[in-house]
Amino acid sequence: MFWPLPTNAAKPGLRRGELAGLKWEDINFEDKELIPARSIVAQRVGKVKTEASGKTIPLDDVLIEHLLEWRKETPYAADGDYVFASWKMQGKQPFWMSRVMQHFIKPVAAELGIQLKGFHTLRHSYTTLLSRTGTM
Repeated sequence: MFWPLPTNAAKPGLRRGELAGLKWEDINFEDKELIPARSIVAQRVGKVKTEASGKTIPLDDVLIEHLLEWRKETPYAADGDYVFASWKMQGKQPFWMSRVMQHFIKPVAAELGIQLKGFHTLRHSYTTLLSRTGTM
């Protein structure tokens, strides 16, 4: 099974709750962008943390390709479904991002010799890399 999150979680620079709250309707595949509309913390749906958090985020071709591939595989592919819907919860809730970090992202990072503390570190590391390369 293909799952795009472990290798692509940092790319859009979303907070953990914003990533959990991402629905297919938030992604404009044609224009290659997403607009975070909600955040989920402790499985409670709320607004994104800041006004800037709700701004349009450009997506690269590789991430678009991975998301489209994931959408073909997941049983929760309707516009109103969570992108990372929990099978255990029959799509009514997203995966717990702390569990995703523990079981998917940290093991991949460890194989690459990278020690991660959590999503916050991942998010800011990616932003720093973008800034240093002049992409931001």
